[in-house]
Amino acid sequence: MIVFSALCMISALIAFEGSIAVLRLNRRRLINIIYSIFALDYMLVCLFFNQYVTSPDHDTALFWNRMLVFPASFYPSIMLHFAMILISKNERLMYNWLIPFIYLPSFLIGLVAVLGKSIQDVFHTPWGWENYSSPSNFWLNISFVVFILLCVGSFMLVLYRYKKPFSERKKKQLRPIMYSQLIGTIGWVLSLGLYYTGSGVLQSLVSNLAFLIIVTPLLIGVRVAIFKYHLMVLAPDRYAAELISGIDEPVFLLDMQGEVMFQNPCAGRLAKYAEIKEPYSICSLFHCGERMQKELEDMVHGNNTGSALHVTIKCLEKPRSSYVLQIQGVKNEIDEYIGAVCVATKEQTLEGFQERFGITPRETDVLYLSVAGFTNKEIARELNISIRTVEHHHENIYNKLGINNKLELHNISLKYRIISGKD
Repeated sequence: MIVFSALCMISALIAFEGSIAVLRLNRRRLINIIYSIFALDYMLVCLFFNQYVTSPDHDTALFWNRMLVFPASFYPSIMLHFAMILISKNERLMYNWLIPFIYLPSFLIGLVAVLGKSIQDVFHTPWGWENYSSPSNFWLNISFVVFILLCVGSFMLVLYRYKKPFSERKKKQLRPIMYSQLIGTIGWVLSLGLYYTGSGVLQSLVSNLAFLIIVTPLLIGVRVAIFKYHLMVLAPDRYAAELISGIDEPVFLLDMQGEVMFQNPCAGRLAKYAEIKEPYSICSLFHCGERMQKELEDMVHGNNTGSALHVTIKCLEKPRSSYVLQIQGVKNEIDEYIGAVCVATKEQTLEGFQERFGITPRETDVLYLSVAGFTNKEIARELNISIRTVEHHHENIYNKLGINNKLELHNISLKYRIISGKD
């Protein structure tokens, strides 16, 4: 009993430390949030389980048993959810409609257990209290089948991505998690098999130990992946954050999908001005969608290390300003691009240009995209307007500037320093 209690407290401590650690690394990414919830859920169950096995009497043991079975029933579902995010190239493009179907079985199984349909009673053993239920119990067998399917499913997803990784770094990150999940899955299957042997020792002692070795290896595996291969890490450390915060221009730290992972106070004020709520992507703040994606993709393929984009801020009901986005790729220790630093410098020449020729903010948006090589169809999609409206804006721009083609538009943009020579 003392051994069980010690193992429970150690497992709870590991879970709590892991939950806090991943949120400190990055509290905005979905994978970090899901893992933190998983670890906290496991911590609660370990604490409840400790109270359960050390209960002084039957009624107290039954109470703590009912307390722990409901959160414990969510283990496999959260593990599968975590695996789905872990193997995805872009966690925001997951099949979100599947999520309710992942958690619904666990919810129903937990509810049935709380009502005493699957775990009917508890009894005392030399190693503490143990669950009592008939091996022929319908709800118990259904619970076991669902748990095994979810556990094996999450392991197979990780194994699949390990065999076909996006990169060598991703493969290294998945290796300790795959092995730890394999240990947990084998432990789970063995514990269920031993439950049907009818042996009191195997049903109580082994099942209790198996309970602790199902999830704890996964927590340890994730911690190894974080420490050694920087899993779930694209957040600046404290000193880098303080340095970026001191820059008197909007600075954004992006992941390779263009999502803003960190911003300094100036960038926060700019997002607030544009009425953009966190979390957000750089393309929801500036008109730079396809151009930004192309720059980041070129970095991934080694065709680009940095660039500059001329953009305007997205404000429908407020005066819009023009910015130059200076983009610089960020590499990890194995020379792979994991993100980008983006500094937004306000262009002072635009306001005089607009005032002199009477160019509206929307026409400025069209002008930038036009000289960047976008077709009318692409401009319409980028600005969410019709192609006819784009043509109308082009006609107005040409009339106001006294030109009649895109080459002259590009030249006059260079003349008034609206764009730089390399654009």
